[in-house]
Amino acid sequence: MYAETTRPAKLLVVDYFRLWNTGDLSLAEGLIAPGFVNHADPTVTDTESLRQAVVRMRADDPTLHVFVDALLGGRGMVTAVGRVVNSRVGEPSVWNSVWTFRMDGPIAEIWRHRDAPPAADRTE
Repeated sequence: MYAETTRPAKLLVVDYFRLWNTGDLSLAEGLIAPGFVNHADPTVTDTESLRQAVVRMRADDPTLHVFVDALLGGRGMVTAVGRVVNSRVGEPSVWNSVWTFRMDGPIAEIWRHRDAPPAADRTE
């Protein structure tokens, strides 16, 4: 379901990461626009599939956490710079990451760029 939003672009991005970090599925409402495209995960196309992705990820890895170090931009484009930390396998794994959000009211598109996972985390 699409909900109109008057929330500032950066606040929507903060809520997007809060959704992933906390699993609070109510945060998904109003985050993404119709026709949403997630270039890192094309299975996420609407609010319900976003919720399902969060549930799957948190069930698979409840230790995963996104730390946002900087939010840049506003209105039409927001870029987040941060780290994804996973402690599931003992010693924390850290991926430096950059997310770019195209905004159309809510989030219309997301691109994610990150370091390759540490060698110990790769599956060949």
